[in-house]
Amino acid sequence: REDSSTADMLTENAVADAAPSITTTEYTVTADTPLSVTVNFGAGSKMATGISSIKNLNNNTSVQAARYTLNGNTLTFDATFITNNMALINSPNGLKLNVIFDDAEKTVAQITLAP
Repeated sequence: REDSSTADMLTENAVADAAPSITTTEYTVTADTPLSVTVNFGAGSKMATGISSIKNLNNNTSVQAARYTLNGNTLTFDATFITNNMALINSPNGLKLNVIFDDAEKTVAQITLAP
């Protein structure tokens, strides 16, 4: 039988079907020091299993995959990435990054790195 259920929209399923997210959105960073960011992959039908890409909004480029790692729920930007981007991090609004999850909706979480 075909299931045309809207169960994922029901209030009681709100926790079961949670979109991926990053709770802390602003980080203070120092040159030559890696940054760890805790990510939540969500749950249920909205769950992600990883990160598809990271976009640098200051210069509209993609962050090279070699500059970050994902271990469990910890996304780590390496010291080289932080050091190479200190000019953008020191800019008036900091360095803004879009972390794009690999869920069906391609959920985006924006974080800001500041000195």
